[in-house]
Amino acid sequence: MPEILAPAGSRDSFDAALAAGADAVYLALPRFGARAYAANFTLEEVQEVIATAHLHGMKVYVTMNIILFEEEMEPAYRQARDLYEAGVDALIVQDLGLMHLLKHRLPALEVHASTQLSVNRPFQMEQLKKLNVRRVVLARECSLEQIRACARVQDMETEVFVHGALCISWSGQCQFSAIRHQRSGNRGQCAQACRMQYELLKDGHPVKTPGSFLLSPRDLSVLDDLDLLQTAGVDSFKIEGRMKSPLYVYEAVENARLGKKRSREDRLALAAAFSRGFTRGRMMDEHGSGLMAMKAGNHQGVSIGTVSGGSRDRVRIRLSMPLHQEDGLRFVWEQGSAGGHANFLYDRKGRLIREGAPGQEVEIPLSSFVPAGADVRLTVDARRTRMVQEKSLHPGRRLPVQAELENSGPGHPLILTLTTPDGHRVQAVSDPVQAATGRGLDAGRLRQQTEKSGDSWADIRVHRMNVPDGIFLPVSAVNRLRRQALENLRELLTAPRQAEETGCLWQPPVVSDTLPPLMVQIQKPGQRLETDAVWMSEFSIPGTVHKAALTEDSGEITAHLGQGRILDGMNISNSWAIAAAQEMGYAGVVLSEEMSEGQIRSTLQGYEQRYGTPAPAAAVVYQKRRLMLMDHCPVNTLERDGSRTGCSLCRRHTYVLQGMDGTSQQLYGNPFCHMQVFADEVDNRLEELADLPFKVVRFTTETPQEAAAVMAEITRLQGVTSRSCD
Repeated sequence: MPEILAPAGSRDSFDAALAAGADAVYLALPRFGARAYAANFTLEEVQEVIATAHLHGMKVYVTMNIILFEEEMEPAYRQARDLYEAGVDALIVQDLGLMHLLKHRLPALEVHASTQLSVNRPFQMEQLKKLNVRRVVLARECSLEQIRACARVQDMETEVFVHGALCISWSGQCQFSAIRHQRSGNRGQCAQACRMQYELLKDGHPVKTPGSFLLSPRDLSVLDDLDLLQTAGVDSFKIEGRMKSPLYVYEAVENARLGKKRSREDRLALAAAFSRGFTRGRMMDEHGSGLMAMKAGNHQGVSIGTVSGGSRDRVRIRLSMPLHQEDGLRFVWEQGSAGGHANFLYDRKGRLIREGAPGQEVEIPLSSFVPAGADVRLTVDARRTRMVQEKSLHPGRRLPVQAELENSGPGHPLILTLTTPDGHRVQAVSDPVQAATGRGLDAGRLRQQTEKSGDSWADIRVHRMNVPDGIFLPVSAVNRLRRQALENLRELLTAPRQAEETGCLWQPPVVSDTLPPLMVQIQKPGQRLETDAVWMSEFSIPGTVHKAALTEDSGEITAHLGQGRILDGMNISNSWAIAAAQEMGYAGVVLSEEMSEGQIRSTLQGYEQRYGTPAPAAAVVYQKRRLMLMDHCPVNTLERDGSRTGCSLCRRHTYVLQGMDGTSQQLYGNPFCHMQVFADEVDNRLEELADLPFKVVRFTTETPQEAAAVMAEITRLQGVTSRSCD
């Protein structure tokens, strides 16, 4: 059975995961994790959690899954080293530079590649092997066939999200929050722009839509399909939710353990814990309106009745499911919604009650107006919350331990060997046994005393006994032997490790070819001009070099660990990440667009100081920044039925997403019918970065005249830079 991997955004969530039977948890420290707003853990708390987890047969992974800037590399490495010494089972990492650093300085630390690396093809996994990666968290937009192909890669494990929130953008490819809200998703600060409200404009006119949350997907849930994923070769079933409650963590793990055997009550309990509605996602070929939650972007809960009336300060509910005192509620109707709690629950005679039954009418105090007919949804199940709290205090989970007993006869000690499922092994040795003068040490009694672990963390079962008849050892000595063996095992499982660091001796290869001084990417034939620049396009445009799309492996500039020469789209933000790209065989990289001028220059300087040669890294100096790249097409979903590809509507009309804040985002498909969302404004860094040796220009909706003006400005600035260097 694949591992069930649970989120632990807090100590309470960790306890809930332990009680529910998770095989592993993932969590983070305050720095370098992709959920900066979760409670998270201090290093001391992580040490405590690791000890508790290991004593109960559970693994702990720590996420350091953000992109790192040059000045953060050494602090990040030190944190990784501290976590290794604390006994962490693996780090989940996004930054290629940190992977490179850990491979060469601390190779014993197991590294898992984050879903933010957008891995969906076997070749990408082979590339990550070169950085000592042992497991890849596949992109959430992978199809089942892509998962099967990736799982066949030798000596590499696969981890797949099976439940929880979806990003509508390709993993690691969303800059919406960074650009519009100055909170980078790649830095753990996502503002959830996809959960905000938008209006779709077609050639400047509003399009009628069933809701205003046009980029908000439902929550992924493939818990009924786990057998397919197991057959595909997946090693770990991952549950999203480090920002969610302990109740959600418990219910999600419980449902994952049961899979198709889940009862209706189990399913409803999970939906009540958190749900925007569920989808099987692209993994199971669900798309269009079936993928989206366009009427609301937050927790919707489970319908338990309808509003049948009320008074000025109360609302009356006709129940279709039970309602308990202290439950949390959400009231939803066509024009709005309201929240409330059943802190006081009354029957129709005004009597205070603890529970309302299906078919019964009950009343609760509510200051907000709610119209008759409104749907009543359970969003907090107080009864199950208390149940999870109780189980978390007394999880009843014990580590299965195999015991072997051996003795060579009188005058020799009794040897007790304990072995865990992971192969950890300890021994304890008694004083020499004596020859029995009466009744000897009975095998049944010896087994009973050895397995007598009470309410300890271990569940000992004698697997083998090689003990002769006619020997004697007091029961107290057997008990002492068992306690000593357990203490030895505890020390082994919780002992800190000593980091064995090695010097980072890697050097970049000596190459004859370098990057083109100027690379220009275009999306329209009219943008192609006669200059010395290298012109590139994903589209078939005469006179251009092929630029690989996200789903391809080859192109002069290759997206996402493909087979091309120059690596793009990997959020390269430090000099170690440039080295990582070279270690994987790339000639150079395009730097992250999230870097400031100072960060770009310190990265280039850091590389040159360390290796004595200029960094093969290009910076984007002109573009309308791409906010998202996604499989979901809002245009086809809202104008057609969401099932057709290649409709070309986005090419024949101008579609814009208008935010409630007045910002505009243009929708523009690529040749493979992946929808791109572009900022309307230009990011012009031509003058700021004019002296850099390698540059990239990206044209999207620019007219030929606008493209020509940009190229003329580049020529002018090159002349100014050349004269200043003379």
